[in-house]
Amino acid sequence: VDALRPQAEAMRAALAKAPAPDFAAKPDCEHAASNPLAVRMSLSPAGRCIVAHGQAVSDPRVTGQAMVDDMTTDLRSRVAAIKAPVTLLYPRGGPVPSAMADALYAAAYKDVAGARLVPIDGSAHFIMQDQPAAFATALDAALAR
Repeated sequence: VDALRPQAEAMRAALAKAPAPDFAAKPDCEHAASNPLAVRMSLSPAGRCIVAHGQAVSDPRVTGQAMVDDMTTDLRSRVAAIKAPVTLLYPRGGPVPSAMADALYAAAYKDVAGARLVPIDGSAHFIMQDQPAAFATALDAALAR
């Protein structure tokens, strides 16, 4: 957490300089492929359009605070207390190398008894946009467990 705090604060500062959101904005799918955040978060044109639009209509102050909270809240010591069945669908094959993604999620959930980790290949952060059929199949299987 301490190592991530400067990065989180820098992201909040950058977001504070962003223009006010245009809540009436319509999706601009034509320019989504040049949006750096959209490109990192989704591999599909439709997914990138959704990410870019979400960014355009989100309040940067709220987004910045959410990023800081997410990046500086460490719950690793508490995951072993989870007793409910856990199935984690995670992206693989996007900007993060597959081996790194596998290791990251395995380490993060190693203390959750019976956790089931399911990689969704060919996806970045928003797996439901990049691989909707694989996401739906994996979600159905998890819910049937």
